[in-house]
Amino acid sequence: FMGDEEFERLYEFCSVYRNVIVLVESIGRFQYEIQVQVRDHRELQDIIDRLRDNFNDVIGRIESMIYSRDYYHRLPKKFYS
Repeated sequence: FMGDEEFERLYEFCSVYRNVIVLVESIGRFQYEIQVQVRDHRELQDIIDRLRDNFNDVIGRIESMIYSRDYYHRLPKKFYS
């Protein structure tokens, strides 16, 4: 369980980390959800490692889900070839 003081630390972490786009309090299995935008798996792993380093006393489990969006398939081929 993350108390107010730990949440303030997490909020501060997320506000200075430019890849974090959403921090929400969750209902269900996890207390908080963080959404990040990254270019590749290494960048995601770096964020996860930093979360573990900074919050190992309150974070028991981190799960990730990769979601990608391809915008190019809707553009005429002359724009991206």
